[in-house]
Amino acid sequence: NKRELEESVCEVMLGEADIATVIVRTPEDFDLLPGNIDLTAAEIRLMDQDDRELRLKRALAPVAGNYDFVLIDCPPALSLLTINALTAADSIIVPMQCEYYALEGVSALLDTIEGMKSRLNPALEIEGVLRTMFDVRNNLANAVSAELTN
Repeated sequence: NKRELEESVCEVMLGEADIATVIVRTPEDFDLLPGNIDLTAAEIRLMDQDDRELRLKRALAPVAGNYDFVLIDCPPALSLLTINALTAADSIIVPMQCEYYALEGVSALLDTIEGMKSRLNPALEIEGVLRTMFDVRNNLANAVSAELTN
């Protein structure tokens, strides 16, 4: 229950908790670094700190070797938390609805990724685009999907 968390990724990013003690095992046998609404507060507190873009990468470093994959779920906004995730990532999967206006968002994301590569994470690559809510019967969805492959 995220409302009952004593510590979360928030405290880890702020250097107030050790990641190994915050990770929880799920009933499905996955490890989870939980988060909650406190991440909003973490973002505000990180604004004035040095190397604020590297906090998640540094926090994950001690445990990264324990995993084949680490998935980081991000909001669709370019916030300090998302920048931390992009800095920590090797590659990204971009979930996208096959709608016309979503193409504009992908274009902005590509610009952001290029900026991230030049400043914070030269190794960052796009793993792929995951089409969501895709209906093959919809001509516009098919056109947007085709545009993504170009």
